[in-house]
Amino acid sequence: MSFYVDDLADVKTGKIGKDSRVWQYTVILPGAEIGQCCNICSHCFIENNVIIGDRVTVKAGVYIWDGVRLGNDVFVGPNVTFTNDKYPTSRNSEYACLETWVEDGAVIGGGAVILPGIRIGIGAIVGAGAVVTKDVLPGVTVVGNPARVIKIG
Repeated sequence: MSFYVDDLADVKTGKIGKDSRVWQYTVILPGAEIGQCCNICSHCFIENNVIIGDRVTVKAGVYIWDGVRLGNDVFVGPNVTFTNDKYPTSRNSEYACLETWVEDGAVIGGGAVILPGIRIGIGAIVGAGAVVTKDVLPGVTVVGNPARVIKIG
């Protein structure tokens, strides 16, 4: 095995790239794909239909649901919330799972909320605690609730 999984993690996928690390109390389901040189911190949950690129950092307390795609060199701060259903209801097994894309080099600050079907562009920055309700263009910085642009490029 060319990656590290802490003894207290529950990892069901075999699709973890070389030199990646998965820390304690993290659960990764069988269909998930994790690239090389990633760091998945403690207390995370990664569902089946998830793709994580290379050199990605996912800090503690992040749940990554079906449909989330993280590009290469992405940073996801602690307790970031991803969602994948615009109209969630209990026991709805036929919901429309929307894909969320976080493109290469994007940064998401701690505690941000990313609504379903959003695309965060290459090199974009989402400030801590922001609520992202629409796409973030490449190289743009957004903050607040709802997230608004404070810096372009």
